Amino acid sequence: QALEDCVGPEVPVILLSSAAVYGPARPAAYAEVDPPQPTGPLGQGKRIAEQALRAGARRTALRLGLLYGPGHLPLTPTGRHPDGLQRLRHGRSIPTPRGATLQPLASRDLGGLVRRLLADPTPPRLLNVAGPVSVGWRGWLGAWAHALGCPVPACVPTSRAALVAAATPALAAFIHALLSPPQLDRRTLDGYHPGPWTSLTEGVAEAAAALAAPELRAVEPAAGGPDSGGPEGPAGRR
Repeated sequence: QALEDCVGPEVPVILLSSAAVYGPARPAAYAEVDPPQPTGPLGQGKRIAEQALRAGARRTALRLGLLYGPGHLPLTPTGRHPDGLQRLRHGRSIPTPRGATLQPLASRDLGGLVRRLLADPTPPRLLNVAGPVSVGWRGWLGAWAHALGCPVPACVPTSRAALVAAATPALAAFIHALLSPPQLDRRTLDGYHPGPWTSLTEGVAEAAAALAAPELRAVEPAAGGPDSGGPEGPAGRR
């Protein structure tokens, strides 16, 4: 709201919201016309921010799925934590929720979309933004293992209740969106910005290569949620 008080309607504003505003996963993908029903702090906070956007102005809310890219630790069911990276590198098993499906989006693709929106005099008010492929936790972690030159870790099916109980306080706001991520309908996105989109193999390889940089080996990024790349909070965003 403070931002809206400072800028005019002709100034483009893009809000990085979250798929979590829709609520938990369901069999059908969520489209932009579906009513938001957030159930956790992340989704509820993002929904409040969406409602603060000024009507009739150059405002767009992007409901993001899983975002990743250079400078980001690999996301695991315990968030973006150095322990997850070490588990991958050493081939240790990783507890994962049953049935969760991810739609990873490379940060470079988000950057291209944002540039287009900023240049558009009449941008869409709302866009679901997710990657072009859907994968389970094994496929996602396997892509990282391959890029890091490590064996694919064993994914140990673990109840959501057990994963929630083991979550750190900093992860509490994200945990439900992380364990039961809603699937996003991409038809509006594909009609507005047809790509090309970065493949999962290419995007993860780029992100993994960046982890070898001396500055990232010295100070690894802090933990974070599914649509952030820094601290475990909505502002710590990639």
